[in-house]
Amino acid sequence: MEKYKINKVSDLDERYIDDVVVIFVDGLYNVLNTISTDKDVLKELFRSTLDFSMFYAYIYEDKVIGILGLGNNKKRPICLKKDICQKTLGKFKGFMMYIQMKSILGKPIVRNSDEGHVDYLATDAKYRGRGVATQLIKFLHSNINYKSYLLGVFSKNTNAKRLYEKLGFEQFEEQSNFFMSYRGHGSIIRMRLRVKRV
Repeated sequence: MEKYKINKVSDLDERYIDDVVVIFVDGLYNVLNTISTDKDVLKELFRSTLDFSMFYAYIYEDKVIGILGLGNNKKRPICLKKDICQKTLGKFKGFMMYIQMKSILGKPIVRNSDEGHVDYLATDAKYRGRGVATQLIKFLHSNINYKSYLLGVFSKNTNAKRLYEKLGFEQFEEQSNFFMSYRGHGSIIRMRLRVKRV
């Protein structure tokens, strides 16, 4: 697709934020629906917890159609807050979800300052298969000076795994997760892309 741009979400006008949140919720709904099946509730929750300084947006025809959340060795692109979880989901359920999600999302995946972790990569369903995710990954190569990028993909998501392999990611680990396997996602395939800098 021609005439697109990729920007850090925190540098964008407020009008783009809703697009980012919608793509995040829609793209990850098959996992997020354990929190709530109501997409409006999920949008409210994640609008307040996504760290937009760690997200990049692919903008085409003045609309966000793809996002990438990039974690580092200090933090991840989601910052859960107990009070927001409880306000959005109710006191008990909000507290339980906060505890559960904090244990999963609260710690950085990468240990070194020269590594990045692609926590979230999602494309608007109408634009899938048009190279949006590819351009977001290539943007990382050109604009962020990490020596390697890590990501996790569900083993049942063969299209995404194939794309990452095509982009140079290599599998280095497979993690079983009972809950994700039970939900039909399979195991978590950990992949790494080493970037050669000149």
